[in-house]
Amino acid sequence: MYTLAGLVTLPGWPRLWKTLLACAYAVRIPVLIIMFFAFRGAWGTHYDALPPDFTSTNLMSKWLWLGFFPQLILWVGFTLASGMVFGGIASAVIRLFRPACPARLHAQPVELCYTSAYWNLVGDSG
Repeated sequence: MYTLAGLVTLPGWPRLWKTLLACAYAVRIPVLIIMFFAFRGAWGTHYDALPPDFTSTNLMSKWLWLGFFPQLILWVGFTLASGMVFGGIASAVIRLFRPACPARLHAQPVELCYTSAYWNLVGDSG
């Protein structure tokens, strides 16, 4: 479900989506590697903890079902979906506090409206 939610958000803000995807994989791939070694060595940590009803004793089966699929599919989708929600909230809050661009500057990039050059141009009194 999280994966579907993550994919659905792509058209809304592609640059944020790609950044979140890169971040999600950068965080999850090292965890996946640690989980493999934890299952292999039976470390007894949360990285190799098994649910009570899990019956497989094969290393690859445990790693695929409890490491690979959750880390690279479920958690990546969760990162995308929640990151897009909080990115949208942050964007809305920032827009509340930033002044609107005057009409004469609309030919310029929007970022110009929020720099000190903008305030020098319009003569901010405060």
